[in-house]
Amino acid sequence: MNPIVFVILFAVCVPLVLLLIFMPVIKDKKVRNGVVNTDTFSRNYTYVLSRSKEIVIGLLSQKSDGDIIDYSFDQSTMIIRFRNLIATIDYQLSFYSIDNKTFLKVSQIQLVYDKSNIPYMINRFFIEKIGAEPVDYHYFERLISSVHE
Repeated sequence: MNPIVFVILFAVCVPLVLLLIFMPVIKDKKVRNGVVNTDTFSRNYTYVLSRSKEIVIGLLSQKSDGDIIDYSFDQSTMIIRFRNLIATIDYQLSFYSIDNKTFLKVSQIQLVYDKSNIPYMINRFFIEKIGAEPVDYHYFERLISSVHE
């Protein structure tokens, strides 16, 4: 192969590959609107809801073609399973009612290192699917600990 052609292909392909790799990260940051609603390893996500727990459960029980990621939801265990081509990750949903607001914590069940883009799609999924609003993770943890004291 001609070295010039190789350099041109390399110069075009590398930025495209990097863009594809980082696109979910960029979209996640945009949809969170600057709020850091996860812990350090993106295993827990926190939201405040504008709908009741019952309505949210009903919405999650109805899959639609517009969902950004494939999932299944078990109402009896409150476990949501996200799937993509290379991974499946389960999360436990926990609802909290504090000061006339309903909060949702989404916690990864299996603590394994995940190489998929699922953690970067969770915020967008919950924002679009149930109208959740990301809430600062550390604020949420302080709020929960003050209620349980």
